[in-house]
Amino acid sequence: MKSRNDHWANFRKTCLGSEAETIGETRDCLRLRVHEAGREGTLTVYLLMDGVYLAFSDLSLASLNGRPGRCERLLCIGFCREGRVELRTNSGDFYYMGAGDLRIDNSLRHEGTLYYPLGGCESVTAILLLPQAKQALAKELPALTVDLEALSDRYLRTEHPFLLRRNARVERIVEGFYQPPADCYLEWQRLKLMELLLFLGSLEGPAPAPQLVQFPAQQIERIRAVQQQIHRDLKTDYTEESLARRFGMDAKELAACFREVFGSSIPVYLRNCRMRRAAALLEQGSWPRIMDVAAEVGYDEQVRFSADFRAVYGVTPVQYRQQVREKGGADLSLT
Repeated sequence: MKSRNDHWANFRKTCLGSEAETIGETRDCLRLRVHEAGREGTLTVYLLMDGVYLAFSDLSLASLNGRPGRCERLLCIGFCREGRVELRTNSGDFYYMGAGDLRIDNSLRHEGTLYYPLGGCESVTAILLLPQAKQALAKELPALTVDLEALSDRYLRTEHPFLLRRNARVERIVEGFYQPPADCYLEWQRLKLMELLLFLGSLEGPAPAPQLVQFPAQQIERIRAVQQQIHRDLKTDYTEESLARRFGMDAKELAACFREVFGSSIPVYLRNCRMRRAAALLEQGSWPRIMDVAAEVGYDEQVRFSADFRAVYGVTPVQYRQQVREKGGADLSLT
């Protein structure tokens, strides 16, 4: 029988491509910190049984190399809780996951690195190493009727990963991973994983077609150039039409691709970028007048600026700055 150290060594070799710093390790839990360009994130991995891992990710990164090599005896079931995830297929195309989406994959159907268009992601992933996981499930949960081999064959019958867009039943099951009782943590997580496997195995008929929306690399490069242009100049009121002319794209095509990559329309994305910048200025304490902050991020009307700020943060700019001061920020004069 393998020791727990052997399990973690096997996990690192098979599943972990990024250089990661171990910040905690026990018999059943491995905590890792990953770094990239001054940003970082954490991975917390639990060993539920032989060959069965549950990994929680909380990342503020642009990318994460999640696979050092190819392993066809691997089944990953990943759920995006917050943010967006970009995966590149072996053929060079791109597809995207948003909050609430579930992915079933192995290490053969994409290049391995996960990219985060919004600069981070919160997710949970069940990683099953076959056939160890199959043997462990049969031993520890003999009444379980899920055949992992059949499940893999069913959902990975094409050259692409399987993607299931936001599903209320899946969201309910997965949210249970984040609400375990403290006195039976691992047992609870095993039961929640079994519930998810049973749900995926009980869907009648052939597996639904993977809900992928793919884009070629050249188109993604243009969309990233659009995003960079928005960040360079937040004062300009960009429209889909003006950006389409600037970057030589059809306006409808640009709008659809941008929404798939970044999870929102261009006007909403621009508004959110402006509000994040405005919040940072309010926190600095060097901008005494709200109207000056509004002008700095492209607003000539304070009323519209305040309305957009409230839509993003739930409070007005004045209230936000007051909260900063009450939490120990600068002593600001409110306007």
